[in-house]
Amino acid sequence: MKTRTVTNIGQPYVDATNKPISGLKVSFVIVNEKGRPTEVLDLDSGNPVSGDAVFVRTDENGEFSINLYPNELGDRPTWYLVRVHDPDFEDFKAVLPDGNSPISLIDFKLLTNPVDPSTEVLAESYFSRLLDDTSESLNKVWSSTKIMLLFTNLTQQTQSITFIQELASDYWLITHNLGRPVHVITYDEEGDEVVGAVTKLDNDTIEIQFSEEVSGEAFLR
Repeated sequence: MKTRTVTNIGQPYVDATNKPISGLKVSFVIVNEKGRPTEVLDLDSGNPVSGDAVFVRTDENGEFSINLYPNELGDRPTWYLVRVHDPDFEDFKAVLPDGNSPISLIDFKLLTNPVDPSTEVLAESYFSRLLDDTSESLNKVWSSTKIMLLFTNLTQQTQSITFIQELASDYWLITHNLGRPVHVITYDEEGDEVVGAVTKLDNDTIEIQFSEEVSGEAFLR
């Protein structure tokens, strides 16, 4: 099955002193529009592509490379939820496009975040009425608009936090201060997804009840 390399070579993870961070875990999970792990079918082969998380760790230079399935080739819209297992780095959601050359993590994050389809259709229709859709002017205007929409969409999607539960417990109380309802994915200390009962207490606080004591992390967006 076709894959594409995602890498941060030349753009390493570094700490506050600009020292490369080695052994940093980065995970990639195929998710649906609700941010939940999902399986997709490869359109070329008809084979399923697992929604299980895949991991990579940075080397001594703070760099990594990983081969991922281009979810643009799947039978329905999906995204990669990319998670750096360190509270100093934000998670993000992006579509990995098909291609033969490696793609940098920065390009993956900034340039392939999908524009909301309804927003794109409305904007394209608007500019098509103003200008001849075959003109060079329209191409320039629409390209600029798509870039603006991409960055707007990215800002909305990366408003997220990672909560770390160090002490094993069957009850997690999380204050996220995002001021809105959130989607939650929880993982144990081994990086495996675990499911608990999530209750919204208010727009800034949730609680999660598990069937057994567990430590790990919660991703909220």
